[in-house]
Amino acid sequence: MTEARRARAQGDPSAQGLEEQALEGLLQGVRAARQARDYNSALVKVSSLIDLFPNRSDLQQMRLAIQQEQQDFARQQLEEQRRAEQERQKQAYDAKFARFTFNHRHIVMGPDGKMYTFYCQGLLSVSPEGVVQYDCQRTNDPQGRCDHVTWVQGSIRQVKISRDGSLHLATANGNFDMFGNAGDVQQAMAAITPLAAGRK
Repeated sequence: MTEARRARAQGDPSAQGLEEQALEGLLQGVRAARQARDYNSALVKVSSLIDLFPNRSDLQQMRLAIQQEQQDFARQQLEEQRRAEQERQKQAYDAKFARFTFNHRHIVMGPDGKMYTFYCQGLLSVSPEGVVQYDCQRTNDPQGRCDHVTWVQGSIRQVKISRDGSLHLATANGNFDMFGNAGDVQQAMAAITPLAAGRK
């Protein structure tokens, strides 16, 4: 750039072209830094160009555009960090849930007056706050019964393992017998027992 301006001062007709070539070379450096999101470097470079070409309004506009991109990128990074932290917290919270797949027994009186047994299968969960929830996912009950129930701490009156190996919950809204593998039944009982009303 210095040589181009010296040539122009000496009246060299090729000076204008040399100056434009030098400017384009410097602008490529600005573009490269901008593309790499190295906004500090890009601003330093374009500010140097503004010092060399104070009358070029396009360079002023370029600096404003780079500053805006820098601010937008910083906001985007903060938003991504916020979302990542929310996801991390959600995963940590979900990891504290106790979850078990159980079959809940339905005893139904048929039209012939006999008692029949059906089951709905679902997820029994215990939240970190002590909320117990059972959500049916499918059922073979001909009446279509598929339970979705929630018990807050104290609304479960009794927790025990019955002789048939099921987890028996005596609750404010009825008795529930849950069937699953023995290990899950034991773990579910251990998780729910501290939440039962009247526990000493």
